[in-house]
Amino acid sequence: MELGLLRLAIALYLAGTVAALVGIAVRQDLPRTLLPRLLWAGFVAHGLSIAVRSWTVGHMAVTTFDEALSFLALLLIAVFLMVQLRRPLVALGAVVSPLAFGLTLASDAVYRGARPLPPVL
Repeated sequence: MELGLLRLAIALYLAGTVAALVGIAVRQDLPRTLLPRLLWAGFVAHGLSIAVRSWTVGHMAVTTFDEALSFLALLLIAVFLMVQLRRPLVALGAVVSPLAFGLTLASDAVYRGARPLPPVL
């Protein structure tokens, strides 16, 4: 289930990237209003994915490389959405959404399944 939610977040981040780039290119209102909605939906799916993975392994899922990449992407989107509430910046969305897409895609590419915490930690 967590992998399905992560892949949904990847798709929504990609759609947000396209909306941001189209919003800059054509300067219409639809992509500008669509960008935060897509990123909010991706943020929720991504957060649920991390929550499900954390519940599965019994600790906050940020200890492995793929989990850390995923969490970094989630934090990047969270900060952008907070800025977006204060002042809508489509150009910033055109930078942040591809970064979040790439980090989340890389996290999915190196994902090896939910594992318990190593004994050293």
